[in-house]
Amino acid sequence: YRFFKQVLNATGAQILMLAHQRDELVETMMMQTLRGGRIEQLLGIPEKRRFNDGHAEILRPWLGVGKEQLIDFAKQERVTWYEDASNQEDETLRNRFRHHYLPELTRENPRFEDHCLQYRDQLADLLAVKDDYLSLIWPRLFSDGQLQLKDWWKLSDATQRAVLIKWLNQAGFFDMTADMLIELQHW
Repeated sequence: YRFFKQVLNATGAQILMLAHQRDELVETMMMQTLRGGRIEQLLGIPEKRRFNDGHAEILRPWLGVGKEQLIDFAKQERVTWYEDASNQEDETLRNRFRHHYLPELTRENPRFEDHCLQYRDQLADLLAVKDDYLSLIWPRLFSDGQLQLKDWWKLSDATQRAVLIKWLNQAGFFDMTADMLIELQHW
């Protein structure tokens, strides 16, 4: 990404289009599951996001297309592509997922990747509903940047945690563990 940032700055481009594809999306989702963390991370690779201090946007238009389909298309259309030679090694977790874990899960169920992407869509919908709900209750919970405890105590534990996460993220705190969050909630 440092390289891409240099190219964007040198050319003045505002869009960086990357060829991340469906297989990499599923790999990322599975790696996030293994690592643990925030549920939002289970969505894997975002289709678009701001980049280069907000001066550019990364687009990934091929997340719905499998790697083999992209390779077949590139060969048919005589498009040159480059693949990092390290992709063939098993040194990184991603490559172990790519070469061993996901093929084994796919042998168990050939529709494994489809199911992962269906769960991703469902999770994205649930997270959007959560965000909509928080936006509705937010003005009632905060006045002049201060949490209104009277209204706070009326919320369920789950909603209190969701409010805390949003509030902390807006303040620039992104590395709260689940245990830290619960401790803060009880405090």
